[in-house]
Amino acid sequence: MRLCFQIPIASHENRLLDEGAETFLKEDIVVLQNIPTIVVFTKYDKLVNHMAAQNKTDPDAAAKEYLQEYCIDPIVKLTGSTHLSCVAVSLNAGHERGRSKLIELTHEKVTAAFGSQLGVLSSASVVTQMAQRVSPSLKIEGSIAIGKQRYWRAPTDYTVLECLAAVHTDIVRVWNFNDPSQLLSSNDFREIMTSLIWTVGTFSGRSTPVVLPSVTGPALSKRVHGAFDVHHKFMAYIVHLVHVLEVLFALMAIDNGKKLTRGAISSALNAYYHSATRRDADIQIKGFDNETLRNAVLEKIVSLIRTSPIDEDANINALKSVSREDLERGEWYVDVDTSERRERLASLTNLINDLNIQFKKEGDIDVLTKIITFQRTALQLTPPGHQERVVSLVHLANSLHKRFRMEGTMEDLTEIITLWRAALQLTPQGHPRRVVNLVNFADSLYERFKKEGGMEDLEEIVTLRRAALQFTPPGHPGRFLSLVNLSNSLHERFIKGGTLADLDEIIAFRRAASECTAPTPSDQCMSLLNLADSLREKYQRLGMDADLAEAIKYARAASVRCPVEQDASCRDCIASCVELKAKKSRVSAPTVEAIDSGVEPSGIKQMVRNIIAEITQTLPLRLLNTYTGALCDRDAQISCFQDSAQYDELASTYDSPECEQSVRKTVSKYFGYTTLSHRWGVGEPLLRNIQGNSVYDLDGGEGFAKLQNFCALTLRHGYRWAWSDTCCIDKDSSSELQEAIGSMFSWYRNSALTIVHLSDVSGTTSFADSIWFKRGWTLQELLASPRVLFYTQDWSLYMSRTSPNHKLDDTILTELQEATGIGELQLKNFSPGVFDARSKLQWASTRHTTRAEDVAYSLFGIFQVSLPVIYGETTQGALGRLLAEIVSQSGDVSVLDWVGEASPFHSYFPASLAPYQAAPRIPPVLSEPSKTNDVDLGKKHKLYNALAQLQSPRFLGRRLVLPCIVHRAIRVKLLATSSTTSHYDYEIIASGLVPLKLTLSHPLHEGSGTLADLPYALVRPCDPNLLHLLARSDIPGRLLEWLGQPFNALLLRSLLHNEYRRIASDCLINASIEDLGTVVNIQWRNLEIV
Repeated sequence: MRLCFQIPIASHENRLLDEGAETFLKEDIVVLQNIPTIVVFTKYDKLVNHMAAQNKTDPDAAAKEYLQEYCIDPIVKLTGSTHLSCVAVSLNAGHERGRSKLIELTHEKVTAAFGSQLGVLSSASVVTQMAQRVSPSLKIEGSIAIGKQRYWRAPTDYTVLECLAAVHTDIVRVWNFNDPSQLLSSNDFREIMTSLIWTVGTFSGRSTPVVLPSVTGPALSKRVHGAFDVHHKFMAYIVHLVHVLEVLFALMAIDNGKKLTRGAISSALNAYYHSATRRDADIQIKGFDNETLRNAVLEKIVSLIRTSPIDEDANINALKSVSREDLERGEWYVDVDTSERRERLASLTNLINDLNIQFKKEGDIDVLTKIITFQRTALQLTPPGHQERVVSLVHLANSLHKRFRMEGTMEDLTEIITLWRAALQLTPQGHPRRVVNLVNFADSLYERFKKEGGMEDLEEIVTLRRAALQFTPPGHPGRFLSLVNLSNSLHERFIKGGTLADLDEIIAFRRAASECTAPTPSDQCMSLLNLADSLREKYQRLGMDADLAEAIKYARAASVRCPVEQDASCRDCIASCVELKAKKSRVSAPTVEAIDSGVEPSGIKQMVRNIIAEITQTLPLRLLNTYTGALCDRDAQISCFQDSAQYDELASTYDSPECEQSVRKTVSKYFGYTTLSHRWGVGEPLLRNIQGNSVYDLDGGEGFAKLQNFCALTLRHGYRWAWSDTCCIDKDSSSELQEAIGSMFSWYRNSALTIVHLSDVSGTTSFADSIWFKRGWTLQELLASPRVLFYTQDWSLYMSRTSPNHKLDDTILTELQEATGIGELQLKNFSPGVFDARSKLQWASTRHTTRAEDVAYSLFGIFQVSLPVIYGETTQGALGRLLAEIVSQSGDVSVLDWVGEASPFHSYFPASLAPYQAAPRIPPVLSEPSKTNDVDLGKKHKLYNALAQLQSPRFLGRRLVLPCIVHRAIRVKLLATSSTTSHYDYEIIASGLVPLKLTLSHPLHEGSGTLADLPYALVRPCDPNLLHLLARSDIPGRLLEWLGQPFNALLLRSLLHNEYRRIASDCLINASIEDLGTVVNIQWRNLEIV
């Protein structure tokens, strides 16, 4: 026996034992003197942790000292015993040694106490020696040997029932019956035998040696004496089992040793149960008082076993009267007296009810297992064919199902199915309980089907579901569920290889379910979605457009008021249908009109509407509702939200700062939208094609299929709204077009996702060669969109990359940088504006647009400029206005540094973006010590002050006011000319510059002398922002040195009214300062250039 005590840790004042425990150990310890005893101190880990918290150097050593002083010594002193074995244990990791020591001590104690009486025969040897013997007396002696050996050896960690099962197995093997079905080893037979020892007493939780919890006073004594009841159970079980087998042996001898049946075993059980031998054995075992004296117990068992029930004349006559029908019965049945049966059933029922209450509170699976054991016993006490048997079958099945849910063992599930089958067989047609049993039986079979996939189970499920449907006629509250269950089972069969007839039946049942009143909105929504899925599957088999159109109708009907948690399922269903339609460019679905409640807003509703108005102001003017396919303006968008489940939830909340934050989050999520980035193709749907219709109703070729696939993808990604530049802008309205172009960057920037469709990229090719990278508008869409996913021509993810944002995917990001020439930081987090204008112009320089003016208009958002959109103006005019605005806002003169054809808009601007492909020459900002220390400091400061006072470049009308350094041409000399190429080679000498040799495409005036004779000047535009780039130490000196570096000069020709025009723009002029010392004498000028 183990006596368990929790170690007192909180303080030394806590008592190890209360008064009841002390009394027991002082006065009643003699009761335990013949039982091997171990004192177990629990929760040793807490003691070690306590010592560690006390900053003990060696917590484990300190814990052992504490244990000896405050636990072991008091127990020894109290009992006066010096042979008690003590051990400290814990269930936590790191304390396995304590548990191992407990096991070792247990084995040592039992062996020392009873080893000499165990005999030399092992279980295996007894079975081997007795298996072939045919004499019942020898089998009885073999059973006695097993009983002697097994008794007292029950391990401490097993229940009484588990120990009895071990004894049962060994004794049954001794008798060696012709039992190919292992009926004598079955759980059923063991439970019947367990029921025979019921009258001996109640079951204890553990076998001897018993683990006694640390309880107090009388409770401890009660537990100890209750533990002794285990001896009576072992005695009764061994005696009754041997006698039943003895009677069965005699019965099978009469039947010529045929194989065992349940009927034969039941007949033997019944004969023995009614015998005087059984009654006398129970009386003697109940009155036996020497439980703790091992020899007395064993002698009593031997004595009772050797009192054979076969010697009774009544039993001999009973065995002779057993009919052939009884012997061949396929069901267990113990024929006990009605009065006693009812008494036992009542006791069992009360016990089961108490255990059920305990299980509901604790959820302990051990308690549930006890319930199942007692319910099995109750089932054996219920006669076949009796209506009470159905109740017992149902209760046992329900308890087993609870355990199956907790453990998932197939043995339990198989037994559940057997029980429901038996319950259904005993439930007559028309009985109100029959439909419940049908459903539960089918549900249990479905559990097994999900695990094993057996088609036999599935066929039986369908049969049962059909039968259940007959009990729920139209109007019955359970008809909806019956239709759903049957259609789902048929659908499982269809998936496994069913026929179109199955699918037609599924659709018919699901259509009927959609017309019933569902228990919840969630059930109604799922019913419609299942019907839509079935119609979609039929379309995939037969290709009938009407089926797919109806599928979309039901899917959209489900989405109208679906619960929030099923929103994703609605999106997926609609998307699947639309994708199929898009492949044929044939779709069909009705529109849903937005509903305005018309109620005057107040309180929380007003706050919600204010937030809605604020958020929708940032949305595009029109959006596609991907649930309905309808194009919605802002009023329609708001109406859709007011008709949604999300709005109803918000309108019922309380106004608070936290509420406002939650409302804002919910509204923002609802109005999340996707944008499409693509190369326009043939037959793109325009606003006039979509407006007033559903995009799912239209058939117009590739353009419509693209739009439908885009909407389907939007649904897949969890968004309700979608925007495409093809149909969401009224291009016939100049004012709307102006607003759209001005807002387009922000629309892409505010989108939840931009879907890029690369129509010319297949699954195996790189997207670097796609035309998408050559189009003007797509640059803005790429830079503005915070989240981008690339899809190939078949609408599969590029490179099958499933990352949520391809801009953050290292593999795709590397390809993007190579394809666009844009750096990683700009791709990930681009900021619009006129700064670093030359880089942005370089990114756009290789791109083209269908309408010439869009070359400039597509950059308005990137540069964050607001300019009129004037379709019909020239490319040069649109580009010139953009460049003039950039220069005016930024003062960035690098925009003027280009080589190529000049624009008629202005000589300082190129005719196209192509010249910006070449990077400008920007002299490096020096960081070394200045080398101009020999230059007069005053002149340095004069130069610095002159630059600091300059204004930024600006436009006055069409004139560019440009601050610059002017180097006048002193001599122009023609060196050579080519008649074939129309090129002219010149030498030009300009003030302060090293002589230049240039090849120009246009002739110049030759000569030397004053400006009047030579109207040319080489100029160097000046950027006032240069001062901010120089190191703070010795800025004048560094400025002087920077100005002394080579630069790209611009050749100007003077005109009337002090105006200049750039010439020779197709020639790169690389100029150098002749003498660094002369730089301090240069003068800054503001030239007006046209």
